[in-house]
Amino acid sequence: MHWLDQAWLQEDGSIGARWTVPDDNPVVNTLLQGHVLPPSALLEILAQTAACKAGLAACQDHARVPAGRLVAIEYLSFQAPIQVGDTLELRISVLRQWQTLLKCRLSATVRGEVAAQGVATFAWVA
Repeated sequence: MHWLDQAWLQEDGSIGARWTVPDDNPVVNTLLQGHVLPPSALLEILAQTAACKAGLAACQDHARVPAGRLVAIEYLSFQAPIQVGDTLELRISVLRQWQTLLKCRLSATVRGEVAAQGVATFAWVA
């Protein structure tokens, strides 16, 4: 299930995305804790944003889109609560790539404030 409302390739090669936390998504509603999105759901949306890197590249090459897997979290800091109706601005920058592994900087902002940031490694599986 994808949650992103929009994703795009930025001029610097990073991925930008946007997602507004819905109040009618059954998956999100089961995760909400007092109308606040839990960190696990935010990690999922950041991972979906990272997967867009492979997806957008595959579309440009008319190739099959590989599946992505979260391999490791170097660190991830949650700095502000995210509530239903909030619009997240997401950004994923590739710090290093080794064949099918990508080490990425992750960030999510809400109303210009950093809500989460970190570094994680993903693997693309053909």
